[in-house]
Formats: sequence, structure tokens, C-alpha cells
Amino acid sequence: MIQALRLNEIREQVKQDGVVSVSQLAEKFGKNPITIRRDLEALANEGALRRTHGGAVSLVGSGASLPHYDIRKGIHLKEKAAIAARAVRYIGDGDSLIINAGTTTRELAASLRRFRGLQIVTNGITLVPELADCADSQVFLIGGETDFKKLGTVGPVAEEMMRDIHVAKAFIGVSGISLERGLLMHSPSEARINAAFVESADEVTVLVDSSKFTSNYIYRVAPLEGIQRVITDAGIDAETCKALQQVVPEVVIAKNF
Repeated sequence: MIQALRLNEIREQVKQDGVVSVSQLAEKFGKNPITIRRDLEALANEGALRRTHGGAVSLVGSGASLPHYDIRKGIHLKEKAAIAARAVRYIGDGDSLIINAGTTTRELAASLRRFRGLQIVTNGITLVPELADCADSQVFLIGGETDFKKLGTVGPVAEEMMRDIHVAKAFIGVSGISLERGLLMHSPSEARINAAFVESADEVTVLVDSSKFTSNYIYRVAPLEGIQRVITDAGIDAETCKALQQVVPEVVIAKNF
């Protein structure tokens, strides 16, 4: 495929999905990742998208529609792994945890095999296989409707199940984060179940890569004032980090591997 046709297809995919990854585009077009990165740079220069580590995101209506899980899991891989590696330091044997559905939280779930006697509550369908090898641990998957973009359960049934649950620690991934509006999700059902998670935990740690600070999702989960800790990556700008530290007791910067 000639470059002009390839660029046009990438434009359309970014417009439709909101985000693309280098690895997925390389596989789709049968091209070297270096070629795809050059394509994305060309599109960024013409103002069709914004480059990110590992891919690109749409500039038009960014954040209005959440890309599918399969797309998001290929974006910011190093950042998510680094964030999960820092988050696991706040977990110990016998802890009771809530871990919500998401790609960053899946990285955390995959790191929990070293612990014993955990009690884990989750609405993340993709997290359960990662938790299967946690020794002597209990894993409770919240029921309800399936959000296929997040691959998590939501809705009234899920919310009702949370009424009798209380844990020591919650680890929450979000669609967006705002200094003014707090934690944000892509849909009202996602916002409601995650609000229940926040309310059900003594301590809340938010796992969020730095690109989420520019997202404009509108459904509020909780204000930042009730959060004990935010773990993000080194891509966060200094001004945002300083402002965040004025609101959240602990801001942890995870360095990429």
C-alpha cells in the first residue's frame, strides 16, 4: 500500500477509535514500526492527531468516546508497567483490595502472584485470569452488565453488590483526571460503580498514565480531595504535578523500565 492510502486509513481509524498504537498499525499494514512512526509524525505535523508514546490520539473531540479495550491495551505499555510496579509496593500479604477494570490495573493484577491470603474485589473481567495464581487468595468478581469497552461489569446489580463490601485499599484506574473535577470516567455507569469502589475503601490509590491529564471525559467519579495517592509516569508536566501535590497527599512518579 502506498503511503498516501495508508495515511488516509490511519486518519479514519483515529477519527473512529480516538487512539491508535504503532504495534497494531504495523501488524495491520505489514510495515516496520519505524515506518508507522514516520506516518504518525507526518499526520501529527498536519494536525490530524497528537503523538503519544507507542501511538497517537485524536485531536478532535478527544476523550468523548473511549477506545475499545483491545486498542487501549497496546498504548503506553511501559508507563503502565512502571505504574503497576510502584503500586504493588503498597500491597502486603493478607490485604483486602478493590481493583477496578482497566488496562493499567490488569498490569497490577499480574503482579500479585507473590502475595498470599489476599481478598480481592474486582469488576474487571480481564483481571480474573491474572489473579488465578494468587496463593490462598479469594477473588470476588462483581456481577452486572458488561461494559465491552472496559471489559468490566457495571450497572445496578454491580452497585448493589458493593453495598455490603468494605476493603482496606482500592486501586483505581480512570479514563481521565482533572485538577478541577477530579476522577473521570467515559460513561455514567462506569462513574457510578467506581464511585462505589472509592466509598468502600479506607485508602484509595489512583493509577493513571500522564496522558489522562489531558482527557476531557465528563462523568465524575470522586473529587481529588478524598484520594490518598496518585501514581503516574514521568510524562506529567511539572506545573500539573505541582498543582496535584497541593490536593493529593502523595503523588508518586513511576519511572519507565
